[in-house]
Amino acid sequence: MTPPEKRHAEATGLIDVVAIVSETDSQAGRIARGVGLPCVFFRDSQTFLAQPPALTPTAVFISVLANDDATLTELGILRSRHPDALLIVVLASQIPTLKMEIETLIDDVLIEPFDPIEVGIRLRMRQRDLGGRRTVESLQVGDITLTAAKRSVRGPLGERILPQLDYDLLAMLASASGAAVSRQDLHQRLWGNTRVTGNALEARVCMARKALADVTANVQILTIYKTGYRLLCARERPPP
Repeated sequence: MTPPEKRHAEATGLIDVVAIVSETDSQAGRIARGVGLPCVFFRDSQTFLAQPPALTPTAVFISVLANDDATLTELGILRSRHPDALLIVVLASQIPTLKMEIETLIDDVLIEPFDPIEVGIRLRMRQRDLGGRRTVESLQVGDITLTAAKRSVRGPLGERILPQLDYDLLAMLASASGAAVSRQDLHQRLWGNTRVTGNALEARVCMARKALADVTANVQILTIYKTGYRLLCARERPPP
């Protein structure tokens, strides 16, 4: 693999460059093949963070080896240094979940083993989502407001910063203007063609419901039998 210093020199000034932070050449190579953009490679986050400000990647893929406070601190620094970059964590299969605080910092997760094709699809999806969020800065339903720039939901009882997937789920339901959104459409928005555990969507809905309950008593996620979900405002009467 070309040394990070040389790759950095070649990539500085490019508009679309992806930073890959991984100790494993094979993993970094699969990510690079998938993204289809110029890449710069780093063995660890300290080396990446030591680069000059001229390096402003459109996305950062970082391999995470532990689900702990040290990882949370590391990702927090990365997010503060590169607030406009997509931050995508690569997990080993033995780390199936992440701390809630970590999820609020990142845009997506890849779990080993993954295919380069999946990497490209996920990156394009998140870039498209990011473009859509920048176009639609906020959404309001009932007495709650979803703010894209902060990934937050605010209501009469307060404000919550959400993990990216939870924000996307609520934003999709809010955009439906009260209509039901199918499970298939939600799955496609959140994970694309990536295979996830059978209850992954239900788990996300549960987390989004808890976030809503923290900020309002007037907006709920209603389950539509054999269909999907929709947002229900207090002024509405739930179906029998």
